[in-house]
Amino acid sequence: MILTTKTEMELQTAGLARRLAAITYDILLLTGVLFVLALPIPLIDEATRTTWWVQLSIQFTVLGFSFFFFGWFWTRNGQTLGMRAWRMTIQCNNGKPLMWREAFIRYFVALLSWLPVGLIACWVLMEIGHIDNSNYAFLLLVFIVPVPVAIALRWHDRLSQTRMIVVPKP
Repeated sequence: MILTTKTEMELQTAGLARRLAAITYDILLLTGVLFVLALPIPLIDEATRTTWWVQLSIQFTVLGFSFFFFGWFWTRNGQTLGMRAWRMTIQCNNGKPLMWREAFIRYFVALLSWLPVGLIACWVLMEIGHIDNSNYAFLLLVFIVPVPVAIALRWHDRLSQTRMIVVPKP
């Protein structure tokens, strides 16, 4: 659905509760997919698995796959499965569907906007001894990867020139 007038677009912007419900749904789906993606990791021997380059490649794989997960849904039909369940769609401010460029900007700006939250959470866990420095980067990535459609002051909407709108009931 493409909205045409500015007033119509403003009235249809998705609210906080709907966005949070959709991202919760999407996080559950992405977590399941990432579990399947992680199945081969235990097959790597312990000495190799703990090297910095293997850990870094795992983190980039998770980051890249998460971007592909959201980007594919956004560019294909403007909706992730969570957005579809909560009757939302995403489009450019001019009413056109997202291209990979807008999806890239939207995803990575959303990650950056959640970085302080992830840093604080990891710092607290390190202070109380639940994680050590070697797991810090991976845990930080886990905190920030699945949140690209969350609110975070909607910087990702502004910088990617996109908006999330409510799809009317049929």
